[in-house]
Amino acid sequence: MISSIMVKDKIVADYIVSGKCKVSDKLPTVRELAKEYNVSYVTILEAVKILAQEGVVVKRQGSGIYISPKPAKSKDYPIVKRIGYITNSFAVKNAFGYKILEGIERVTCKSGYRLEVANSNGDFDREKQIVAAFIEGGIDGLVLYPADPRCSEYEYLASEFKDTPIVTVDLAQTSMQRSSVVFDNCNAGYEITKHLIAKGRRKLLFYYNSLDESNRAIQDRLSGIRKAIQQELANDSGIIFSVESWSGNSLKYSYDKLETIMNSSKRPDAIIASSDGQAASVYYWLISNGYKVPTGVELAGFDNILPDFVPWLEMGEGYHYHWPTTNPDFTRLGERAMELLLETIEGKNNIIREIVLPCPVLIQRHNANRKSFQKIPITEVR
Repeated sequence: MISSIMVKDKIVADYIVSGKCKVSDKLPTVRELAKEYNVSYVTILEAVKILAQEGVVVKRQGSGIYISPKPAKSKDYPIVKRIGYITNSFAVKNAFGYKILEGIERVTCKSGYRLEVANSNGDFDREKQIVAAFIEGGIDGLVLYPADPRCSEYEYLASEFKDTPIVTVDLAQTSMQRSSVVFDNCNAGYEITKHLIAKGRRKLLFYYNSLDESNRAIQDRLSGIRKAIQQELANDSGIIFSVESWSGNSLKYSYDKLETIMNSSKRPDAIIASSDGQAASVYYWLISNGYKVPTGVELAGFDNILPDFVPWLEMGEGYHYHWPTTNPDFTRLGERAMELLLETIEGKNNIIREIVLPCPVLIQRHNANRKSFQKIPITEVR
């Protein structure tokens, strides 16, 4: 939703800088302004309060809101250059979301623009409303972390708001027709699979939630996994690869599907989960059902998010275990997205660009005393 600060700036632009109102002129009532800007009564009250604190307007009890007697010249009220960042609930709840915001802020604070942040809460319709509100409020450009990568209606970014630069991060779709910054998940899936095969694993499974099927990151990871499998099959025809998905928001569905898989003739000796969160739930089910991890079944995940919010998982033999994962630089993701947006706003880039950042793979070896990582570098693609 549009913020009181955004409304405050709009009032200054529409009534003062434009010359529509002169010194001591009366502004429309709070209710009239709320209707004009399609916001709540409370939002206008907050905006007027800020304007009064800045000396732009004065409130006269029982009479209304007036332009301050101070000379209202355009140079006294410069138009503030503003950039918006729309995040979603998933990013907000995880550490990587703060890293993206940190990167965006680093670049913004040096640019002369003011950053305004909103949260779609993972609601696609709410996201559209926020985008429209930002643009109606005169925003110069937007960085967007899509609310729901499962949604198939992102064509709106291609057909609407064409005059406003928008850069998407992490979960870009081709249908958006907007510049984007993503990670090289294809190569990450490839490297992780090569590692598991090199360790002697021959029955590999990629396991994901079918609700994420249209997620760009999931698609890229699966493409990289398939590429590695195809290359290795030339040397080892004994490799078996399968893709299984479960559907729903409850882990019960995931566990039921896992039980079916592990009791079948295709029982895997390595499971590549679509994320570290998925890998954690798979790990819990496996050890709860008597499977030895990683000696019997090896795991792998993506994004290196898990260590930020849960302790290292005990194996039972006194070791700490964490599966191979990726280590994307989410702070850099935010920086590059903002740099690309500024280039577009300033006319230095007028084409749709996709920047692909490296997604290094971390291979952790379990050790009784300390955590040990082997980093597999991945060349950046620009």
